[in-house]
Amino acid sequence: MAAFAAILIGLLNILFHNIWELSWKFIITILGWTSLFIGLGLFVFPEPTTRKLTVLNLKFVQTIYVLLFLLGIFLLNMGYELVLH
Repeated sequence: MAAFAAILIGLLNILFHNIWELSWKFIITILGWTSLFIGLGLFVFPEPTTRKLTVLNLKFVQTIYVLLFLLGIFLLNMGYELVLH
């Protein structure tokens, strides 16, 4: 189910937001492609991909969550212009 969800989210993101310009929109495109590749990896090679993701998650779980939180705050600010610059 996780592989199917990641593939679906990645494909939808790529189909509707495939912008390759050097701005904050590029981050969303990269997230879509990353989601697609992780989903395909989980679908085609479930055991090795799960092992790699588990090792990565166990070693860097707090760092990953902090970076994802900061990325979410940044994208919210860029989308809704909460803080004017």
